[in-house]
Amino acid sequence: MVTLHMGSRPAIFIADRSLAYIALIQKGAVFANRPPAPATSRVLGSNQHNISSSFYGPTWRLLRRNLTSEILHSSRIKAFGHARKWVLNILMNQFKLLSKSGDPVRVVDHFQYAMFCLLVFMCFGDKLEE
Repeated sequence: MVTLHMGSRPAIFIADRSLAYIALIQKGAVFANRPPAPATSRVLGSNQHNISSSFYGPTWRLLRRNLTSEILHSSRIKAFGHARKWVLNILMNQFKLLSKSGDPVRVVDHFQYAMFCLLVFMCFGDKLEE
């Protein structure tokens, strides 16, 4: 077992199969936690109260349960099929409009906007204007 500090975070490498089993299966909760966020991220962000940065524990389990039962449940996915088509049309229209100019397109911004539109519709039932 080797720990290397790469940048600001340590990286743990386990070469033995039995040690990996102990670390990941038997003692998994010890390694499942996330490091504390820097002070600037806590002030500007959500103070580690979202599913991607929350500490392993009751808050993370509640967020995960809500995500899987409300957003990612198969009945909810089917129910919002029309919203996904609407968001896909927004995305495609933006790409068509930007492709005519011939300039490079930063796609990540448009995907983030599309996902934001979808989440706003799923949470609040409101369609955002383009």
